[in-house]
Amino acid sequence: MTNIGGHRLLKLLRSVTVSTLGLLLIVYIVFPFAWSVVSSFQTNNELFTYPPSVRTADPWFTNYYSLFTGKRWGEEYESALAFTWIPPFVLWIPRVMLNTLVVGFATVLLAICLGAPAAYVTARFDFRGKGLAL
Repeated sequence: MTNIGGHRLLKLLRSVTVSTLGLLLIVYIVFPFAWSVVSSFQTNNELFTYPPSVRTADPWFTNYYSLFTGKRWGEEYESALAFTWIPPFVLWIPRVMLNTLVVGFATVLLAICLGAPAAYVTARFDFRGKGLAL
């Protein structure tokens, strides 16, 4: 009778351990992305404050505007709210993103065109080495 209780306790402990480790792994993976998104809405002054702040006083999309248009900020808004100087490589970003989308869609289309017939043959016919291939 006590062995059953010990088995349940061990199973519960294992489940809690795996869940905790999984949660820590998710936080470890998601944190940099979340921090990047939060930081993208901050101004230069807010980015370099210590200690770092998650909240921004006034969330602006000015950094995104500067990134995608390549225009210097300051004419429409105050220059303290966003980047005042844009490095030259930023002007390439829209073209690079378009290239990435084209290559990504072409790769997916090619994978589907090659993978669908291969999947059909593998599912429909028996041949030597099928188990090894799967």
